[in-house]
Amino acid sequence: MKTNGLKTLMASLVAIVICFTMLLGTTFAWFTDSVSSSNNIIASGLLDINTYWMEGGQDPTDEYNWIEFNGSPIFNYEKWEPGYVEAKHLKITNDGTLAFKYKLVIAPNGEVSDLADVIDVYYFPTATKLNAREEVENGVKVGTLADLITDPDGAAYGILLPVGTTPNDPEKEIVGSVSVSIAFKMQENASVEYQGKSIGTSFDINVYATQYNFEEDTFGNDYDNDSQYNTPSKWDGTLDTSWYNDTDTEFTLTTAQQLAGFAKLLDESEMISFFAGEQEEFRSIFYGKTIKLDRDFDLAGQECFEPIGSYRNDKFFDGTFDGQGHTISNLSQTTWALDNGYYYDDLGLGLFGAVQNATIKNLKIDNAFVSGENGLCGIVAATAFGDCTFENITITNSDVADYQYYAGGIVGWASGNQTYKGIVVDESNVIGGQWGDFANANGGIIGGASTSGTYHFEDCTIACRIDAVNDVVSAYQWYCYRNCGMIIGKIDDYVKDEVTNVVAENVTCENVTVIYNDWANYTYCEFAGTGYPYVRVQAGTSVDAYTNIRYGHPTDANGNIVVDDNHVHNDGEAHHELIEFDQLFGGPANQRYCYYGIAEHPGVTVVYNNK
Repeated sequence: MKTNGLKTLMASLVAIVICFTMLLGTTFAWFTDSVSSSNNIIASGLLDINTYWMEGGQDPTDEYNWIEFNGSPIFNYEKWEPGYVEAKHLKITNDGTLAFKYKLVIAPNGEVSDLADVIDVYYFPTATKLNAREEVENGVKVGTLADLITDPDGAAYGILLPVGTTPNDPEKEIVGSVSVSIAFKMQENASVEYQGKSIGTSFDINVYATQYNFEEDTFGNDYDNDSQYNTPSKWDGTLDTSWYNDTDTEFTLTTAQQLAGFAKLLDESEMISFFAGEQEEFRSIFYGKTIKLDRDFDLAGQECFEPIGSYRNDKFFDGTFDGQGHTISNLSQTTWALDNGYYYDDLGLGLFGAVQNATIKNLKIDNAFVSGENGLCGIVAATAFGDCTFENITITNSDVADYQYYAGGIVGWASGNQTYKGIVVDESNVIGGQWGDFANANGGIIGGASTSGTYHFEDCTIACRIDAVNDVVSAYQWYCYRNCGMIIGKIDDYVKDEVTNVVAENVTCENVTVIYNDWANYTYCEFAGTGYPYVRVQAGTSVDAYTNIRYGHPTDANGNIVVDDNHVHNDGEAHHELIEFDQLFGGPANQRYCYYGIAEHPGVTVVYNNK
């Protein structure tokens, strides 16, 4: 019995060992089941505002009479007299998916005269057909046009919910669209002194929208309580420095006066000395700090806006400037208006005069005009030194030019290890265009770059017009336009040989697109042997700025002014040739003798619309 029991026990142990060994080489089988939640959606909401208008004497309930805003004026009359009335209906629609608050703002273009003091404004919260001049006074008199133009808070407020939304609050009954009426009336007692005046160049009627805390998340509808209207702040020429203190590390600018004060703060502060090892270096009061914009800024074309930072005085910005997607418009700077004189090699014009180890991002600049002599000009920064990053920056409708030096769509002169990402300089911009000489260098992003640095371009689009104005004063065989490039105008003294090959070994590109349009076809004419004057034709039009200014317009054999390239000379020859501009990077120049630039580069897609 014991023997059999022992055998049985041993057999059982062997069986267990065999089973365990088999399990080591296989997979456990589990009972399974599943339940799915399908078609989940995460999508961002949409603010989509549309505005329409109608004459005040028409019935606002007639849908066929509404005209969509298209940028054209809706008030356009030049014979105002005491008692005269103009009335319009406005309709604002919410075609998006989010609720929003709206604000109606009247903004002037140019200086406001005292005529605005005698124009009364009436407002009807619900559009009302006005059959007689007297009926406008049944509306709410909200002040004079001067009151509204100078009031950044605007004339009217409201709430628009998405179409089909049922408001939770009975007071929020506006759903989908709202129609209002506004009327202007010239005061009947306006005296003769108001004859022949205008309130300004013109004025805009703007509708601004921002989120309204109607939609809810898990914890209520207060997450967007702080949303603000993006009402542009217009610069009046004054400076505000009261926003700065030594202890804060982040500042949000809300007025154009504060932006102008930013330049004053940096220019008048002392740079802070410190030692990196045995090397003395300097920092600004903004080192490591962040400046943000909370709205669009309109610098109003006033030419006294000083650059932020000074290349001339070694005052540079070395923090982070975050535009938060806002636009700075109508920046205007010239050497002469700023009364800086002529400072060879040290004048810097642009939004920033000098940046170093800085980040500039999330910014749009529209309608900037930057023009200097014997200096460095860039729409964003005149100079950029060290480890700088320029990211998500768009330039539109702007001109930058310099006489005898560098001009760039983003930076005039760069030196350091730098990144340019998400840059757009579109076809509405002109880089160059200043009458000049052989030393000019113009670049779509950088005017001129030191070969001691490295430059990375990523997700950039450049389609601006490069006006290689230095060729205006040179015969075609000099090829001085080779100082210019769609990405970098001049790669400083970095050549592979002395004939043709410029190298850009310190430049990397990723997903960069360069577009050449019609302007890139240059026709040069050596008009009178090897001496002055010469004529240049660009895209079929004479743009010979130099001879226009200093030598007068050239004439053909019969004494007729030359305005295009369809002409001959006394010997019956045309003396002109076509040169297609196709340089991504321009070569260095030695007066009349310039090196060929670079037409191709890894990571760059080139589109020719000028063939």
